[in-house]
Amino acid sequence: APGPVSAATCDSIDRKTPKVVGVIVNFCSDVSTDSCPNKEAAVYSRSGLLDVMWTGSDPVANFFLFTSYGKHTVVAEGSYAHCSKVYEVNIQMQSISYNFDEAITKINSAVLKKYSIDLASSSIATEYKHVMHIFPPVPDNFASAGGNESAYFAATPDVFPHELGHNLGFKHSNSFINESGAPIAYDDISDPMGYSGVGLRGYDSIHRDQMQWVASNLITDPFAQGANGKTLTLLPLDFKPTDFNPASGYQILRFRQAGQVNTANYYYVSVRTNKDAAGKTSKYPTRDSYVGINIHLYSKTNESDTTGESNFIARLQSPGASQTLKDGTTIKLTQVNAASQAYTVVVSRP
Repeated sequence: APGPVSAATCDSIDRKTPKVVGVIVNFCSDVSTDSCPNKEAAVYSRSGLLDVMWTGSDPVANFFLFTSYGKHTVVAEGSYAHCSKVYEVNIQMQSISYNFDEAITKINSAVLKKYSIDLASSSIATEYKHVMHIFPPVPDNFASAGGNESAYFAATPDVFPHELGHNLGFKHSNSFINESGAPIAYDDISDPMGYSGVGLRGYDSIHRDQMQWVASNLITDPFAQGANGKTLTLLPLDFKPTDFNPASGYQILRFRQAGQVNTANYYYVSVRTNKDAAGKTSKYPTRDSYVGINIHLYSKTNESDTTGESNFIARLQSPGASQTLKDGTTIKLTQVNAASQAYTVVVSRP
């Protein structure tokens, strides 16, 4: 069984590489014996969780390396034996009467008793970015936005970047088509923070910018110098900086929503693709319905808010297509380079 975690053992690991505690939780009608009567097994076994997170053919750790351009992942137990831990406990509970708060109290007690680890301690909260609870199937999914706890009830790999994304401070990805009506929660499935169960795919431009994964020289405000009607080249968001000449364009256009009461809102324009730089199917392809220019609204309560809502507005796919935003800004797609997968746009305001 894993032993106590020493903070000193892991000090050499970059703090942007979060350490993980995984807890496999089985439900039993009675825990006074080891037999676990009426057992309801967690959706992943210990080996299953290690496989989907780190050791399998397409682990979540590799997904984070891909979507962050190598700047972020979750450490693998095999590489850092004292930095990520996976425990397994039985608690007295049944799915029909499941309660998250009650379950956490029982889990913490069981882990403390079995492994002498206090998951409720401040040292765990400081040392570990993610505390993952793997439950039997129950009709719920939970992760505290910005906190370090998350819970899993289905064996669906793209649930992990969704719930772990909440730990990073991400909110849900919504659709807000043409900025009409009210945003529809979870409905932007170009991003893992939308609905799960549709496959691993990279985070959108807003979430990558929140984490500062996109280099500052690859982000520009087309109106920063007061210019209007600028022609700009956009390079695929899903490409690594080594896949293109950084001087040839940008990965994100980011500009403040003009003329609105809430001027803390920003528009984001990026290119999503389902192919890699060699023209082959990407390891984590964007869904076909989002390939092309993606336009999002980052809706924030104020300028200092770093955890606003991501809202998908529109896609531009073919030259000549355009979108006029609520603030009067028009984005027109003028050219698509099939070889480089770069898109040229003209951005203008009245």
